[in-house]
Amino acid sequence: MARGWVMTRLLQTLGLTVAVAITLIASPVRADAIVSGLTAKEIVELLDAAGFNAENRGGRGGPVIVGEANGIRFILRAFGCDRDQRCDQLMFFANFNLGRPIEKADYELINSYNDSKLFGRGYVLDEDQAIGVDFTVNLRGGVTETHVAQSVGLWVEVLNDFASKIRGAPLSS
Repeated sequence: MARGWVMTRLLQTLGLTVAVAITLIASPVRADAIVSGLTAKEIVELLDAAGFNAENRGGRGGPVIVGEANGIRFILRAFGCDRDQRCDQLMFFANFNLGRPIEKADYELINSYNDSKLFGRGYVLDEDQAIGVDFTVNLRGGVTETHVAQSVGLWVEVLNDFASKIRGAPLSS
């Protein structure tokens, strides 16, 4: 049963990465164009093209965008925004409400996750009785549109890996 769930998530992630890449390639800008920042509108368009049903919620200092991947709600905060509101740092994160006080086993779970993963960072929100994961994308200095698309796909992998690690915890962001 677990193997089938993992395979389904893997195929969804692969499909999502391909969809984002195709969307970027089909855009009027060349596929290898350099991106050094994105506006809130461009971020929403990118996430919508990936099927995340993104919504810009505004925010101080940079956009706050809410989306959903594979039934898991996440937030993207943009930082390093210039006068034109082009932001060069994107932080994806999702919190999972445990509905109970944080226990020693929760810290051990997060440490185990962080020790075993190169991408994504697990954390504990003790006062909120939640654990979460984040993933940062750096556009500073310029990256290709393909890199941006791959980073969005990598976020989905991070999110799925983390959710499978903590399987059974109620979800909330």
